[in-house]
Amino acid sequence: MQDINFLPEWVNRFFGGKKQQRKYYFESKVNYQINKGALYIDTSVPYDLYNTIPQLRTVVDKLASMFSNGVFKIENIKTNQIEPLPEDLQKLLENPNPLQPQNEFLKQYLTQLIVYGNQFIYKNKPSKLQKYPSSMLNVSPANIKPILTGKVFEQLDIKGIVKEYEYTEGLSYKRVFDVSTVLWSKIADLDNPVAGYSPLKAMKYPLSNTVAAYQYLNVISSEKGAIGVLSTSNKDAMGALPMTADEKAEIERIYREENGIEDNQKKIHITTGSVTWAPMSYPTKDLLLMEQIDANFLIILNILGVNQNLFINSTYENLKNGLVQTHNDTVVPYADGFTQALTKFLEIEPGKRLILDYSHLPYLQVDEKIEGEKLTNVINNVNSLLNTGIITPTQANEIIQNNTTLLS
Repeated sequence: MQDINFLPEWVNRFFGGKKQQRKYYFESKVNYQINKGALYIDTSVPYDLYNTIPQLRTVVDKLASMFSNGVFKIENIKTNQIEPLPEDLQKLLENPNPLQPQNEFLKQYLTQLIVYGNQFIYKNKPSKLQKYPSSMLNVSPANIKPILTGKVFEQLDIKGIVKEYEYTEGLSYKRVFDVSTVLWSKIADLDNPVAGYSPLKAMKYPLSNTVAAYQYLNVISSEKGAIGVLSTSNKDAMGALPMTADEKAEIERIYREENGIEDNQKKIHITTGSVTWAPMSYPTKDLLLMEQIDANFLIILNILGVNQNLFINSTYENLKNGLVQTHNDTVVPYADGFTQALTKFLEIEPGKRLILDYSHLPYLQVDEKIEGEKLTNVINNVNSLLNTGIITPTQANEIIQNNTTLLS
């Protein structure tokens, strides 16, 4: 009996035909959706959003950069001891492919995963006699489509769910990948056990408002100039004479074409018609556009799990704490999920697993000066208690030993 197919709508939405696919991910103009007067960008075009909204790209790139600082190591599952990487595996991981070293490969991996919600790695293993692949390459989710079996329940292997992967580039190049050669990573969807879901979709409102604020500032700065109304001042015995349609169109054309900040654009307009100017200015600072951008930036940080101290004015200590919090809460889960999947994908021998080690990073190092001061304070307080007879020498020794262990 065939299982329920979770994916037809998702596949059509994310992995449509060639023309749909190119338009879906690479259309240069940001799409908009209008609903009851509100204007929202289409968050189904993740490639555009990442490449056009600086607040989003800054956060994604920061996470990807932190993720890419990890060093691959092999850990013995039973003893938790780190063991040397086999020479051929180390060579592969240090330079996964001819185009990318390890750091760049890892950075691209996490960027694609966050932006698209799905990520694919192809391994090139020409011979079954090889223990490890010759190379690994990140494949853009915009170009690859899982061909599904339609079965989900009772499946014990990915081959029971995915038949193959279809890769297309442009309108002419097409290739099919065997399931065993592709590692499919995803950010889990709330309802669909197979599909990945981009966190960018949850940013519909803050991203829309950010783009709108930037566009409004740009229009004011470069196109509109002074905001107001040009009206006719012609009169006859009966009163004001309305401007003809041709006069109105001509004045509007000249204003649009010539008003602005470019060298060939004019600052003063002279017309043969009799017109008056009624200003309708409003101070941009009162619109709180930059404040709106900053507020939306905080929402983006929160959705992606990045501590705001990494970007907003903070002390050195707050910055360090922000790095540690972002590392522990966001980077480590991404790293653990990736290495768990990669361990199986590369067929690492049983009893061992790949890990990404970050212990060498400065912000994870213990500040010996600060920790020394803490221990000194503990010892001084213990001596005071001991001298007043509140605690015994044995208790004092235990307190100092416990705190030495905690601070080491």
